[in-house]
Amino acid sequence: MALDSHADSPPTGPPRWAPGTAAAAAAAPANEAVTLRAFLLGVQEAIKGVPAAWVRCELHKVSAKAKLTELELVETDAAGSIAAKVRAVVWQGRWRRIADAFAAAGLSLEAGSRVLVHVRARLQPAFGFGLEADDIDLNFSLGDHAARVRAIREELKNNGFYGRQRALPPVRDFLRVCVIAPAGAAGRADFVRVAGPLHEHRLVEILHLDAVFQSAAASASIRGALRAVYKDCAGGRFCAVALVRGGGASADLAHLACFELARAVCLMPVPVLVGIGHEVDRGLLDEVAHLSLPTPTAVAHHIRGAVLSNARAAHAAIEAVRAGAQAALARAETGVAKARGDARERGKDAVEWAAEAVRAGRRALEPDARRLLDTAAKRVAAGRDE
Repeated sequence: MALDSHADSPPTGPPRWAPGTAAAAAAAPANEAVTLRAFLLGVQEAIKGVPAAWVRCELHKVSAKAKLTELELVETDAAGSIAAKVRAVVWQGRWRRIADAFAAAGLSLEAGSRVLVHVRARLQPAFGFGLEADDIDLNFSLGDHAARVRAIREELKNNGFYGRQRALPPVRDFLRVCVIAPAGAAGRADFVRVAGPLHEHRLVEILHLDAVFQSAAASASIRGALRAVYKDCAGGRFCAVALVRGGGASADLAHLACFELARAVCLMPVPVLVGIGHEVDRGLLDEVAHLSLPTPTAVAHHIRGAVLSNARAAHAAIEAVRAGAQAALARAETGVAKARGDARERGKDAVEWAAEAVRAGRRALEPDARRLLDTAAKRVAAGRDE
């Protein structure tokens, strides 16, 4: 079939139909050009017939603006390659309500989140094709998050990591502790307020390391801090590591549910103490750590309590030794006094015995002495007579 002579070049005259409707676009001759707006208006009419739907996808980008929030929705294949991608918008008032509901449930809507979003297609000639989203299913995301945590937990158990921290002996005396916390955070300040005096008085050596505890960078940041002290922990310098983060949006903690981070905590050679968020924010790290406490302040009080308890025990032991020594000294003094008394009594007895012996000897000598004296007297008298 021969090609129309005008197929290779645009027409020079105006179109022979009125643009603006899908019917008009369809009625245009096959090789007659139309304006872009006219074409898009025709497509717009066709799109209006596509019903709204719930779509499973992943948030690739989230960008909040003054009047609306722009989302980039993607679907990936088994190899991780993007199989589909589209732009969607949510009006700001509705986005705030959705985001607040997710935050209250401990989840965040950000890049990497898997979602079930209710969308309708729209096309505006001046802005192009996109989707308008008016709802995101919280239950779907909660289920996805819970399923991800369950999968991580099972993988940790299958590899023998899950119970390693709990199997470590508890710290009896905190001598050197590494504290990993966000830089300048209120949680770190709370920890220092309670445990700082221990460091100042050289009762506990405390090393502080900075790490990010929210956003997609949290896992890598905390793992980097753990790696920095791993050798010192294995070598015996540190007896414990504390991961602390104060209160804030519960959704910020979603990124801490990570296999690599949980594995790093499990493999630390010393007990890891976790004080992240509030008591209701118990997460995967609380499960795998050696000891889970509700806040940074609670971790500091635990360390301080152990140090004070040991100090009291040492003081009691010293007092017991002192009391024992005093009792032994008293017994010794009593024994010496008794020995002295016994010696005195024995001395008196010996003197009496000696005196009696002398007296007895004297008595035994007296008859002989008289005879000798009488004999001597007789001899003297006899000599006079001669």
